[in-house]
Amino acid sequence: MISIDGVEQKIDMSAMESLDDLFLHMVSGGSFSERTVTDIYLNKELFSEIYPYHAEDISIEEVETLEIVTEHNSAVLSAMLKETARTTSLMSLGAQGCIDYFRTGEETEGATLYKDLTSVISSFIETVFGFYEQYSLPNEKNFVEVTEQFSEIFTEMIEVLEDEDWVLLSDILEYDFIPNLNKWDEILASLDKVVQKNLI
Repeated sequence: MISIDGVEQKIDMSAMESLDDLFLHMVSGGSFSERTVTDIYLNKELFSEIYPYHAEDISIEEVETLEIVTEHNSAVLSAMLKETARTTSLMSLGAQGCIDYFRTGEETEGATLYKDLTSVISSFIETVFGFYEQYSLPNEKNFVEVTEQFSEIFTEMIEVLEDEDWVLLSDILEYDFIPNLNKWDEILASLDKVVQKNLI
């Protein structure tokens, strides 16, 4: 039996050779329109590909049951937004940790933590822009302004790091970077409201 969210699917598998063929058939048929697959159970066991194209190596004859669990895209995005919002708190704590290290002369520890912080910042921006491309924000002008400010701050942080001016970097983190994170909290809250409307 093949089911999606508990609803049995009538699919002719006579011409299929592999599990991958079945997946492709379901995708092309629009079975997952506006939905994200969260879990797949193959023969009552949780399935995930352990190597690229794993599904191609599973014969269709081995498929006794296939249960697919999905969530609406908006529900998935809402959960991701809440997780991303928590990231701003982590970045703020990371920045404060850098400040404490730099101002007590522990440059090596501070630089190591700062490297981790910049990695989180890059992932954060990439994620936020991904959300923004899918939904219109209530106040687009505010998004542009905060983004430009953040870009300027980050550029200055990079330049100061090259000069190894730890005191100035600490000041930028405390007086520019951390306050800017509060503005991101407002943007993420606005974006979540847009996503929530699609859940109604």
